[in-house]
Amino acid sequence: MKSSIVRSVAVAAACAAGLSASLTTLPAVAAPADTAAKPAVTKFGYKASVFGTKVRVNNVELRTLRDANLQMPCTRKVGVARAEDSIGSLPIANDLIKVAASTSESNTYRDAAKGISGVRAVNTVANIALGGELGGVPTPVLKVQGLQSVADSFFDAKANGGKGAFKSDSSFRYQGLSLDLPEGNPISDTLNTLFDALGVPADQVFELVNVPVATLVDVLSSVGTITIPGLGAISLGSENPRVGKNFASSEAYALKLLVDATGEETTLQLGRASSRISRPVTAGVFRSTMSALELSALGDLVSLGGIAQTSIPCEGTAGKVRTIDTATASLVHEQLGVTVSGIKYAYMGLQQGQAGKGFTSATIGKITLNVPNALDIVIEGLTSRVDVLAAKPGQRVQRKVTTTFGSIKINGEEVLPRRGQPVNFDGGVLSMLVEKEKNFYGTKVNGLSIQLTDLDTKIDLAQVSARFLGGNN
Repeated sequence: MKSSIVRSVAVAAACAAGLSASLTTLPAVAAPADTAAKPAVTKFGYKASVFGTKVRVNNVELRTLRDANLQMPCTRKVGVARAEDSIGSLPIANDLIKVAASTSESNTYRDAAKGISGVRAVNTVANIALGGELGGVPTPVLKVQGLQSVADSFFDAKANGGKGAFKSDSSFRYQGLSLDLPEGNPISDTLNTLFDALGVPADQVFELVNVPVATLVDVLSSVGTITIPGLGAISLGSENPRVGKNFASSEAYALKLLVDATGEETTLQLGRASSRISRPVTAGVFRSTMSALELSALGDLVSLGGIAQTSIPCEGTAGKVRTIDTATASLVHEQLGVTVSGIKYAYMGLQQGQAGKGFTSATIGKITLNVPNALDIVIEGLTSRVDVLAAKPGQRVQRKVTTTFGSIKINGEEVLPRRGQPVNFDGGVLSMLVEKEKNFYGTKVNGLSIQLTDLDTKIDLAQVSARFLGGNN
């Protein structure tokens, strides 16, 4: 039963967006050497997200293998430095994949003399090795050493004749990448393109070949993906720099490696670093999330969610309500089926003087959950919302949480759950408005939570959070 759930969860992950192949190899701006030694509040909001490795097996992300996962939530402080190390080599259930420890770092910085304020995110993966032997037969071996991704977002007060400008930069590099093909291994057209770019003669393709980063980027930018027969494929990650009048953001996603020699598709997304700086943050910063569906199985070993997940920017939205509509997401398998349609997120954030207020909400038009011959749940018109108000500095943030629904039917029978009064059914429990992570600054709630005890699976629907941090945050 449990192994079936692992397989079934894979289908839902297909709604995730693919990665483009547009990384640049230009050097990112380094954080100034004389960054603030002690945290100090500034007029900017800073945010960073970094991790070393994301692993998908048959398109299912194993979130417990998201290595060196570092999240720096919105803050106004410079001099904030964070680091997250992995615990060692990743326990990936594929003998052809070996990934050594990685390190994620982020820091907010300011160089008053140069007029620079910014936030920088860096990830470094020590070593990656793909390939070896399969059934006693050697496979191609791909090795990457010292893979590093950098994302830098900053404000240059001296740009534009002293008017200032937001800027962003990103890069990736590695200390070495090599490919070793066994004698007689098939050569794909894209692999041939790489050998031609390297100037490798035909009689030397079965020797150890070292690939400079500039050549790899040039070839991948041209062909998209280099297929390595007998092992898998290699492609670039993505780059997404954005600059506006009041913000700059940067993202570097180094490489995407696929191993399919065993018959299962295991994808490694390596070296993700993102950062963002913004203004105005006169009263504080918002911290929030909105997610229609979060599903976990086997004690969180298998998990997915974050369908078009979004958040309020650190500075808010200047009081404007923003909405995001998302297409249907579904999971269909002989053991479990879940369909979520009519997904809509709405959010707002406003700062006036030393006061801040905002809200997050998630609406789902219809949810159907089916365990064949055992369970059928249909939920229509589900909305959850969190409102926050920081009226004065130093006071506890006021919050209001609500969940509404049109109808909920379990095996055709309508039920009316209330907050704090779970509904038990054969094979599970349904709970309404489950509040989580409540603190001085706000709260996080699940509109509905469904626990399928027989399948060791938990489904959280319309999950939203909103917090506002003022003062010295």
